[in-house]
Amino acid sequence: MQSRQRAQFVLMLMFALFPTPDRTVWMKERSSHWWEYIVNRNFTDGDWMENFRMKRATFQYLCLELRPFLEKNSNRKCHSVELRVAVTLWICGSGMEYRSIGHLFGVGISSACNIFRETVQAIATHLSPKFIQMPTGRRLQNIVEGFEAKWGVPQCEEAIDGTHVPIIAPSEHKTDYYNRKSFYSIVSQVICDHELRVLHVVSGWPGRVHDARVLAKSNIFQKAESGTLFPPTSRLINGVEVPILILGDPAYPLKPWLLKTFSEFGVLSQAQRNFNYCHSQGRLCIEGCFGRCKGKWQILQQRLNFETEFVPVLILACFTLHNLVMVHNEGFDQEWMDLVEDDRNHIGYQPGHDMRQYDAKAIREAYVQYFNNR
Repeated sequence: MQSRQRAQFVLMLMFALFPTPDRTVWMKERSSHWWEYIVNRNFTDGDWMENFRMKRATFQYLCLELRPFLEKNSNRKCHSVELRVAVTLWICGSGMEYRSIGHLFGVGISSACNIFRETVQAIATHLSPKFIQMPTGRRLQNIVEGFEAKWGVPQCEEAIDGTHVPIIAPSEHKTDYYNRKSFYSIVSQVICDHELRVLHVVSGWPGRVHDARVLAKSNIFQKAESGTLFPPTSRLINGVEVPILILGDPAYPLKPWLLKTFSEFGVLSQAQRNFNYCHSQGRLCIEGCFGRCKGKWQILQQRLNFETEFVPVLILACFTLHNLVMVHNEGFDQEWMDLVEDDRNHIGYQPGHDMRQYDAKAIREAYVQYFNNR
């Protein structure tokens, strides 16, 4: 008993001689001075374009569009919608790591990660149907006319190609993601118009999958084969009825609705080589689309260290931002927005016209003669 009392006395003496210091700081102090005062009060439109990849007015429009969806998350109430969108744009534009983003904007690393993922998901889910859509009506006709005027290819509505976004080797099925260019990737199929605006995106396929297979499994292929992708409008070119079609590289199959070049492995005539050159000129738009999007949203050029399910969401969000910036910086096309509701629920035309009436080889030969006679 005495030993217990002695031990208690020793403990009380220790607490008296060595008191526990009061805890005055429960978390690391962070500063949002740069965002709140430097950016919001002093950044010019040039600064916004350089750092956030869009002008302040476009940024404010994006915040307005995302506000109803981002504010639903009560866990982020302490961070404004403007800060969340700014963090996301900065990461997409620079690929900066969360730690540096946290220091820059005055948020924690885990907060920066959650903010980025939530905002990217909101852009991909709620804004992509509004800014990425296949054209109909007068807008489609404007694109057809624009392709001929700008790229010299008549009766063309769009160009198609695949692009690889590098990723860290996934833990499962990694060989499926190792592409022919010798790196791990996720491939995305993109269709764009003559002004480099994205019309359709299919993303999420492992990098090893061939472009032709991605197309064959997409709803674009099914609609085109059934004659419901474009209206039944044809044009006589060198005596051949030509429907509205898509430009594709040699990786794709030759179809009445898909015009591809001749393989360079064969012996080509001068007329065929000239056709390939004119065709490649028309396809410059899809290369320009990829270059412009990846140049602006540089995260797509880095090896992405996300789970494979999130990467397609991020890719779709970046292409959505690509279109949003183009629409706002090059003039707002009201017809684009007027067609949102119709195009979102109905892409294609009913009833379908019979594509069997068109001969793919004859169509390509008609273009050979058309380009050769110009």
